[in-house]
Amino acid sequence: MSGLPFGGYWIVCDMDSTVLERPTSGLFPTLKEGPCFDAMMEWVEGGGSVLLNTTATFRSLAQFWECFPLKYRKLGQVMMSLASGATLVYYHESGKLLGHGKFDEAYMEQEGGQKKTWMEQEIIDKIIDEILPIIQQLHWDMANNHELIELLVVAGVPHALSKQYFGAFESFCGEKYGVSMSFSPNSVWIEQKFINKATPIRYLLDVFAYTRNPEEVRGSFPLCMITVCDCGSPVSLFRLCLRKPVFLFLY
Repeated sequence: MSGLPFGGYWIVCDMDSTVLERPTSGLFPTLKEGPCFDAMMEWVEGGGSVLLNTTATFRSLAQFWECFPLKYRKLGQVMMSLASGATLVYYHESGKLLGHGKFDEAYMEQEGGQKKTWMEQEIIDKIIDEILPIIQQLHWDMANNHELIELLVVAGVPHALSKQYFGAFESFCGEKYGVSMSFSPNSVWIEQKFINKATPIRYLLDVFAYTRNPEEVRGSFPLCMITVCDCGSPVSLFRLCLRKPVFLFLY
């Protein structure tokens, strides 16, 4: 990539309402249909790399991943972190996901499996058993309060409502199972405590400092720690030292 204008640079971006629109219709347009497609193509053609860092999951494969020509995915210039840092997807011939996408297994079981980005089925089953009464209470309240139904239809699951029903469960869940909860406008997420959108950044700084092939280097020394957050600023630029990656964050 040396000699190309954007070689060694990464764009780390969210998907919905950032590089493509998320219309209220519920439809899911692709990157090709949005205003950023031409700029993204110019970026990868110039040697730049892209990491999609999104809360979305499998729909990202069709909306974002497959919009890039195969050659750039093969070169490792396009990667995705899905489910708010729980997975890392890159191109591999053996990849079973759409467009030969492959989950990075080493990422999902970091520190020799001591830090899993996913939850064991046994823990999931226990959480479901304990959260079911909360869901039942919500349904009961909806049956007796039609204004609550209207609120859920119009606003999804607003933060105040999420906290009202799941606030007490949040601390209990964390103490008992070592997981955390996050609340978005239309859902409640339960995830491993150490996982967030900064996790793939730390991992890439560690593993991909001098290679784009995740098969080649594991566990090289970490270059720095970066915390990604929505701070209201549309663009934040982090420049590391010479020969180290430069990340441009778009949220």
